Amino acid sequence: MRDGTGDMQTPFLQQLVDTDIEVFVFLVNGVKLRGRLAAFDKFSLALQASTSTQTIFKSAVSTICDASAAPIRTSSAGDSSRKAEHLPSLLETSVQYRRRVRLQ
Repeated sequence: MRDGTGDMQTPFLQQLVDTDIEVFVFLVNGVKLRGRLAAFDKFSLALQASTSTQTIFKSAVSTICDASAAPIRTSSAGDSSRKAEHLPSLLETSVQYRRRVRLQ
């Protein structure tokens, strides 16, 4: 907490704007957005994608994370070339996982 205000969002979001890294923004309805955080204010975020800028209300955001995070591999040492196909990734919503498993 800085200055006794308890505001954690401002320094975190400002760092994302300053570093200009690509992020995933997960919404509370399960939608995953990808882009660079261009700006923010008290109530909204401006997410710059390759073709457009989206304004997102903070109340609709569930999670923001770095898009360049390495995927987690769950295979054993002897089976390192094969990906675990039936396990959900950290960035996959439960609905997407159920649909993917159902289609296999």
